[in-house]
Amino acid sequence: MTVSPLSVRKHCNGWTPASACAALMLFAFLAAAPTETLPAQASSGPLHCEIQRTDKGDMVEFTGIAGSTRPIVGESSFVVTKSGPSGSSNMNQGQHFSVKADQQTVVGRATMNVDSGGHIAVDLRLQTDDGIECRAQASFER
Repeated sequence: MTVSPLSVRKHCNGWTPASACAALMLFAFLAAAPTETLPAQASSGPLHCEIQRTDKGDMVEFTGIAGSTRPIVGESSFVVTKSGPSGSSNMNQGQHFSVKADQQTVVGRATMNVDSGGHIAVDLRLQTDDGIECRAQASFER
């Protein structure tokens, strides 16, 4: 069964208890809210990778973070793929990074709008010069 504000109004009439209508309205609101799996994070040995999301009005910012418990250097790949009613786009960022012990650094950042029905997939991959790998993946839908 699909629950929407319209279907709640259809089912909530003079014979429906107020508490049942309130519960249905809350469920409809939560079902219509954006779904997300962010922040996404992973660790491999001393290396930590994370994808963070920040809402900025109609825009959404995704940030790739690398952290480590010891000094580390390597390569990063930050890929953001957007699809939806308005079309699709891909953003690919890659760079050499270095992290001091017990510090973090930004290895990728992308800001974009997400229309209703839109989907964004984010893939962060880190590989250190000494072979340690870390990968975090996340998705966001509106």
